[in-house]
Amino acid sequence: MNILISSDQVSDSIHQTLESTSPSRDALHVYGRSYRGLFQSHKGLDGQSIQFESALARDALRLFELAPEVITIISEPSVIEFILEEELRRYRPDYLLHLHDGRRALVEIKYGKEAHTPTNQARYKEVGNLVEQAGGMFAVLTEEHLRTRVLQQNIPLLERHRHLEVTRSANAWLQKNLAASGHLSLEAAANQLGRPIVLAAIAQGLVLVDFRNRLITNASILRRI
Repeated sequence: MNILISSDQVSDSIHQTLESTSPSRDALHVYGRSYRGLFQSHKGLDGQSIQFESALARDALRLFELAPEVITIISEPSVIEFILEEELRRYRPDYLLHLHDGRRALVEIKYGKEAHTPTNQARYKEVGNLVEQAGGMFAVLTEEHLRTRVLQQNIPLLERHRHLEVTRSANAWLQKNLAASGHLSLEAAANQLGRPIVLAAIAQGLVLVDFRNRLITNASILRRI
């Protein structure tokens, strides 16, 4: 079979996608049973809302919004062209994440039943390898990652406190004490500032806590960003 694309063109399409600064198409449309909407985010381009195509994708956006390492979220960036089984394939990731350390991550959001099909597994493996070769990261997130018991409790908790004001003096106290010891229990910080303010500081990315793998409690350990 004659493949009308070179390895350089494949590499170029991946780099173009990783460096995208805007969506490549409008994802907000209705078809079938898909649920589509807009997610109000501080991390959208120019303060704009971010489009999502399913309830699961909205769960992912809620997680990205609270993740301090994510600074920008772009929905459906450029198309990646690649060769799989001697055929030209095209793949459009759901989201491109600009990370705080300068790296880029492409993310596919897919329900597990569909993500684990042999066809998709082969596609994701090939795309993942190509993206890593280009210096980026690639992940497929399913309900197994986004709807854990821990996240279903922690994310609503943080969202309820996200819009509380963390004053300069409160943030200064946190940073000073974290700099001195490297870590601080949530209980110790709450005794000084109040639990709602500490939760707001976590939700706003002013301090770190492992909210993805552990339930947030008074024993949770805070760390510097």
